[in-house]
This record gives sequence, structure tokens and C-alpha cells, in this order.
Amino acid sequence: MWAPLEDPRAGRPITSFDASSDGQIIYASQRDLFRLQISTDGGATWTETEINQAGGPVAISPADPQTILFASHDRLFRSTDGAQTSTLVLEASLTDVVFAPNAPDTAFATGEGDDIYLSVDGGATFELLANLRSDVLNP
Repeated sequence: MWAPLEDPRAGRPITSFDASSDGQIIYASQRDLFRLQISTDGGATWTETEINQAGGPVAISPADPQTILFASHDRLFRSTDGAQTSTLVLEASLTDVVFAPNAPDTAFATGEGDDIYLSVDGGATFELLANLRSDVLNP
């Protein structure tokens, strides 16, 4: 069931979010806030991380809610400690990132230029899988 969030940040649109499989941990990006937001109690309270995330997509590993992928401008980062620190894993302008629900080591990222990137190591590295325009639509 959906319920409104009682939070001072609630007036800003959420551009991307993801929740852990139990629904307790939620990471969210908000327009114009530039910091990744986190809730560890199902959205009842929120804290702002030190990570400058700039409103891009965010995804939580189905195997470990401390492992997240998040995009900022034209870079994709990975954190394995609940957004305390992060590592650059891909330089590309991305529109979405997602972990495969039944294969937590597999993640996909889609780019603005019709690129699809694949990770088979839980988001630690990515490789270009295909460009939909050149590889599929116009072979």
C-alpha cells in the first residue's frame, strides 16, 4: 500500500528510487537536491548521504541492500557499503540501471545513445552488450 512520505524533502520530485526486497531500505534521487537519499525504515525517515548523485537512476542488489548502483551525469558508480563510499564503474550517460532479480550478479544499464551495458560481477564492471540502433535496428 502506498502512503505519503512525511518529510521536508517531499516537495521535490523523486527522479529515481529503488527498494530492498524487504522494503525497508530505500534509495532515492530527488530533482535539484544532488544528494542520494536513504531510508532504512521503509520510508518513515530519511537521511541525506554525502554522495553527489544529481538525480540519475539508482538500483539495489537483490542479494545485498548495501550494494547499489547509481548514476550521476555521465558516470555510473557502485557502492558496497550502503552509500558510504563509491567506485566509478562506467563512464556513459545512462537512462536506467537495474539488477536482474533472480541473478544478483547480473546488472544492466541503458544509455542515451541506445547502448545496453552488461555486468556479470554484481556491477563491479560493465561491458557494452549492444547498441540497439546499429546492432539491432540497422544491422
